[in-house]
Amino acid sequence: MKKLFVILGIFSQDLLAQPAVLVAKYIFDGDVSTPFYVNPLVLSSASSMYAGAGLSAVGYVNGQFAFPDRAKWATNWSLTSVINANDHFGALLTPIAGGYTLVIDSVRCKVRRSGTAPDTLEFRMSTNAFAPLWKSKSGPTDAWRLFSITSGFTPGLPGGSVDLRVYGRNATGAGGAMRIDNFEVYAHLDTVYNLPVELTHFNALPYNSVVKLDWSTAT
Repeated sequence: MKKLFVILGIFSQDLLAQPAVLVAKYIFDGDVSTPFYVNPLVLSSASSMYAGAGLSAVGYVNGQFAFPDRAKWATNWSLTSVINANDHFGALLTPIAGGYTLVIDSVRCKVRRSGTAPDTLEFRMSTNAFAPLWKSKSGPTDAWRLFSITSGFTPGLPGGSVDLRVYGRNATGAGGAMRIDNFEVYAHLDTVYNLPVELTHFNALPYNSVVKLDWSTAT
């Protein structure tokens, strides 16, 4: 049996904590839905921003600013207060190789709607079977509004992709249009390390300005 002692200094901040960083951004300039930016230190890929099968007239229109700023838009949103599973914009994000878990920290985007477009928006994601995460009234018509969510996310599975979606509901006309722009995702990677030993004892005790770790292994 081996017995090990390690003295670790106490630091004012957790060096193991991973800060949230911008991992993907969509701006739609040039009438494309591919991401404008993908962080290669976090993601191996980010899909194009796609539209659910229930939407119509999917395309591009002027964005928040003058041309060439563009936005993605669609019509035929749900006319009821119940979410239609096919009425959404979405993106599939895949972490880099190595068994990492992609943890979404926040999402923000700009949205503008016509007079008969959905009056309620919801963020949902695949890691909790697309259960509601956050919802909000979509604000005045024909005006850009910032939407963001900073909590409630369920981490993905190790190495698994995360499908992140924005749903719209409660439109008053099938021709009601909603456009989206500057879609940003902030996230970090997490991992669980499997130690190749069997611990039989572990203890941590304060010792002056450090912590004394005492553990034993079976082999």
